Amino acid sequence: MNKFSKNWLFLALAIGLGIVAFYLSNKVISNRMQQIEAELKASRETVRVVVASRALSPGDILSNETASVREFPREFLHDSALAPEDFSKIEGEALLVGVRAGEPILPVYTVTRGGAFFSGSIKEGRRALTIEVDELSSIAGLVRPGDRIDLIMSAKPRDQGGAMGGAPQESFTFPLFSSVEVLATGKAQRGSGGNIESYSTVTLNVTPQQANDIIAAKAEAKVTAVLRSQKDDFPNTSQATSVSDVVAAAARLKRLNTTEYIVGGRGANGGASIVTSVPVTSAVELPGATPQSLSAAPFPTLSAIK
Repeated sequence: MNKFSKNWLFLALAIGLGIVAFYLSNKVISNRMQQIEAELKASRETVRVVVASRALSPGDILSNETASVREFPREFLHDSALAPEDFSKIEGEALLVGVRAGEPILPVYTVTRGGAFFSGSIKEGRRALTIEVDELSSIAGLVRPGDRIDLIMSAKPRDQGGAMGGAPQESFTFPLFSSVEVLATGKAQRGSGGNIESYSTVTLNVTPQQANDIIAAKAEAKVTAVLRSQKDDFPNTSQATSVSDVVAAAARLKRLNTTEYIVGGRGANGGASIVTSVPVTSAVELPGATPQSLSAAPFPTLSAIK
């Protein structure tokens, strides 16, 4: 082998050794970095906290759509950061300050926990109206802050002279407003927690015109709050109803649920002369009766009726 061939062999060998050394050094460094990260992770405890799921602005309402959960190193967290199980304490409240996406949401960022006035939870262009409610709607805490209610109005129509008096007139009951948000019940605001107690007032989130209409209705009529499902977003389209309408409907239902039959052998001359009206009863409601047994029951013949 000549000198030229030996030089090429040494060069190739040197390149090969360099590649092996580069691979081994990278592997050693990578393993060391993974070891350091594992040690740091083991020494740094992380906790799950409530954070903003997107950039939030002052006045935004905290909900499952605006908040999420993320792990943070405990040593970098504020002492008042909220755990997921404590989110109900601020759920439904309005923010006083903006929060960046991924930033922990602190109670001091909200209206009630930050010590601000209740007016801070009212968005621009809205009004908070406190009204008395019917006892049936408020007792035992059936309506809670954050719920939505229908306002049902009962009033007598005015006579031609424009007065509420005059000839006796029936009261009509009809929906005034649908799906009105409840901001507070009594002195309890949404997210304030505490025991459920009965109350006689609710504070509603309304427009200025709705506030005028409700106040006018309360002045000369009765307004009752009716709780609706949180999943029900459809307006209340019920028609105006009076007591006469209810009685007439009940009478029609009674007529539909009765039948007439002839009882023979009880008339003045022993003939069939009595017509009796009784409620229709389904076969399954009769003890021991089945549809088959009822259909097989004998009916009186013409000769028997005579």
